[in-house]
Amino acid sequence: MTRLYLHIGHYKTGTSAIQAFCHQHADALAQNGLYYPKAGRGPSAMTNHAGLALPIAKDHGFYPPRWYQGGHDTDATFEALHDELGREKPDKALISSEELIQLALRDDPDAAIADLRHRLAPYDVRVILYLREPLSLLKSWYSQVARGPRPVRSFPSFFMARDARFFGQGALYDAFARGFGADKIVLRSYVDHGAAHIRSFLKRADVTAPDNARYPVVNVAPPTDDFERMRIEQATTKGDARLLVTQIDTPDALVETASRINADWARVTARTPERIESRLSARAVIAHYITLLEPAAGQIPLITQEADRLEHLAARCEAGQAELAAALTHAARIIRASYLVDAPAADATLSGGAT
Repeated sequence: MTRLYLHIGHYKTGTSAIQAFCHQHADALAQNGLYYPKAGRGPSAMTNHAGLALPIAKDHGFYPPRWYQGGHDTDATFEALHDELGREKPDKALISSEELIQLALRDDPDAAIADLRHRLAPYDVRVILYLREPLSLLKSWYSQVARGPRPVRSFPSFFMARDARFFGQGALYDAFARGFGADKIVLRSYVDHGAAHIRSFLKRADVTAPDNARYPVVNVAPPTDDFERMRIEQATTKGDARLLVTQIDTPDALVETASRINADWARVTARTPERIESRLSARAVIAHYITLLEPAAGQIPLITQEADRLEHLAARCEAGQAELAAALTHAARIIRASYLVDAPAADATLSGGAT
């Protein structure tokens, strides 16, 4: 029985670099004992197996991203995998796609993962999952989404609008552990980078890197100096307050969401050798928002209604939330200091009933 390593991510844990390496060195890896199947790779994702992950995720309610141009016939994609592995008969094979994480984020994750397990029944499956510290993951994920063609919400709203399971990661582990068995999960924290990360990953798959291997550098994080300016300019054309004004009703909502994520993280990271503590907090979310606002304030007039909202939240902070209140007030002051007169071209386009 072929041992099949199923690398499911998480997102923003060096997966693209691993996939690019395995794509570039597929022949050499096969000679070293690890086969990287062609089935599920291409045309829009030549280096990874999105073509296996996204069709099954779609079957369970996930709408594939715009960049995906592959097929959506789940039976056909897995049949192609079975045919290829049947011909090659490798001792070990690797499937890698962070889109497999989407199965654990479905309304019924157990059904989605049971479907995957059933389709991989011919193989001895080992699941490889990397975890990333929640605040670092949040910043990196926002950085990627903010570079996209569509306007995004403010950083605090973005945080509140995301599925907390994505950042806490414990529920993701639980879902795959229920589906495949906890003893089949290889769980590690994302601590290495570059070539060290790729070599560490290959070690989890019980294989060594080829001699004279080239280690790709991909998805390098860009500077964030223009993020908020571009976001506001894009969002202003929409005239939607949900994009321009932070949609948080109370500071308690922000605090409780961060606490829930941290509890989930603490539970799952206790299973790793690294045991990394979360740096996420309500104040940390606003502190990063400030780092985005500061350069934008020197570039364009910001949104007065956003300053109003942040001051309203600061006023509702309780005595034990003094640091959060100070951060909210600081962010509001940055916004108000960004212009000498009002900016009607930005503010007047707001709609959607900000409260």
